[in-house]
Amino acid sequence: MKGLKFLTAAIFLAVFISAFGSETPVSAKTFAEKAESVFEKASSAENSKKLYVKAARLYEKAAEAGAKNHKLYLNIGNCCFLAGDLGRAILNYRKAERLNPLSRAVQKNLSAARNLRLDKIDPNPENIIASNIFFWHKDFSLKTRFYAALLLVSVLLILLSIRLNCPAFPGFWPTIFVLVFLASCFGISAGISISQPDNSEGVITAVKTVARKGNGEVYKKAFETPLHSGTEFDVLEVRDEWLKADFPDQSIAWIKRKDCELF
Repeated sequence: MKGLKFLTAAIFLAVFISAFGSETPVSAKTFAEKAESVFEKASSAENSKKLYVKAARLYEKAAEAGAKNHKLYLNIGNCCFLAGDLGRAILNYRKAERLNPLSRAVQKNLSAARNLRLDKIDPNPENIIASNIFFWHKDFSLKTRFYAALLLVSVLLILLSIRLNCPAFPGFWPTIFVLVFLASCFGISAGISISQPDNSEGVITAVKTVARKGNGEVYKKAFETPLHSGTEFDVLEVRDEWLKADFPDQSIAWIKRKDCELF
């Protein structure tokens, strides 16, 4: 409950943050302004849940109109959370995290929402170790990693040109080694993200769904109990109305496509 109170308070502060820059289309700004107005009314209305749902939809229309940034998806997630839709709240917090992994507001709200999930799936220890070692892949956005790689390569080329005119450059080789290593880390990481297909991750948005060992109702249940809203997974395969999901503990099962959202 402490996490719930914190998140609710944070939401009322964060939702008024402007999510739109000067380059945002006028139609997107219009939808955003309407969404903010509806959100304000919802905070003191008896039918607040319906208004939060309406505000979320207006923010989604702003995204469809071209306004895509982490603050926008944070606001959508906040509206979904207050409307009681935990699955879509986590979905949009994850979208916000992709665009700005370093946002404290996104991380706090995402963490608080995850703590309210019914399914407790512990990640595989090997995945945790790998995530800590290659932290930059998750902690920095694709844009940041891409430009970091370009900057490091530029510095590398400048140093090489200086070396040609100044052979007695002190500490040249250690510096070159570090730059090559960092440029490779950021460059490879950015390349992996660019080559990653769309909708490679997902979140269960249905209240509950039965995971099965194959892509059909005739297959046995993969788990003893249903999976619930907010559970996250990686997408391995999509086949008709079913998809093959890889969960954080590396268990694999098939779930209905209509019971989840991909991003």
